[in-house]
Amino acid sequence: MIYKIKQEDLNALDHITELDLEGIVDDSVNLDELEDNLREAISEVEVIYYDNAMEFLSDEDQSLQESTAIAVEYGYKLEDIDSETLATLLKQERMNEELPRLLELLED
Repeated sequence: MIYKIKQEDLNALDHITELDLEGIVDDSVNLDELEDNLREAISEVEVIYYDNAMEFLSDEDQSLQESTAIAVEYGYKLEDIDSETLATLLKQERMNEELPRLLELLED
């Protein structure tokens, strides 16, 4: 199945556009498979390097409250988290938040 999406609509999805959407969309047969493929791709996203993590966290969660809440929800202990882990968890959360809108745009 071929999915089309307007560039201006895609631009509104800040975080999820970092995925290789073209490859994921082209490989999907139906909307359910597309959603599964997108969720899998999101789960593989990582923020690497301290500078990248700190930049992302300063833009998205300066107080670190949201990212630490996500870490606690996933069972992380304080000694097991660092800036890259927090940034990765938050980035994945942001992407998952945008996923329903992307699927809606693709379905239309």
